[in-house]
Amino acid sequence: MQNLSESLNLKEISMGMSNDYMDALRFKATYIRVGSKIFGNRKPPVQNQIT
Repeated sequence: MQNLSESLNLKEISMGMSNDYMDALRFKATYIRVGSKIFGNRKPPVQNQIT
């Protein structure tokens, strides 16, 4: 990924989430999203039920 970003002249590499952040680090990502590792899993949205 780093070679590709350099060839495209990209300043940032954004990839990875909480479950695969180690791979993102290995590929030298500059932004990694790890919200659920810090805040926990999100609750599923409540479905509006029409009765």
